[in-house]
Parts: sequence; C-alpha cells; structure tokens
Amino acid sequence: MSIEVLEACHAGGASDGLRVVELDELLSTLAGKSPRVARVAELRLFGGLEWDQVGRVLDISTATAQRDWVIARAWLAARLQERPNA
Repeated sequence: MSIEVLEACHAGGASDGLRVVELDELLSTLAGKSPRVARVAELRLFGGLEWDQVGRVLDISTATAQRDWVIARAWLAARLQERPNA
C-alpha cells in the first residue's frame, strides 16, 4: 500500500476494501496523536469534502485544513511504507 492509495481513496476509487480498512486503522492511531489532523484526513479521504467544507465542519480556516492535510498525508505515507506489501 502506498501514497497512491491515499489519492485513490480521496478520488473515490479505492479498489481494495482491505486497504480502506487498513487506512481507517491508521487514522485511528493518528487520532490518538492529533485528533484534528486525523479528522481532516477522514473528511478528505472518506467524505470527499473540499477545503472550504472541511474548514466549516471543523471550524478552522481553509489554510489550517490544508496544513493539517499535509501533516496527515506525510504521516500516513510513512506508516504505509513501513507495512509489508507496501
């Protein structure tokens, strides 16, 4: 599993249900470290929300949502590369 999976999930094209489950597990771990960053990732990946929508849902600026996404994406990519069958 790689960063391309993140992009596929965001685009609504995740082809492997196990990958979505794995991503959800990683997001749960991330939520324990940084709840807002994890929530931004969930809203983008599973909700398909645009930046302004994420900002409204979480009551944060669009810029903050985008910065949180950069953090989440980097964290998730690193964890995905560590896993077998990456």
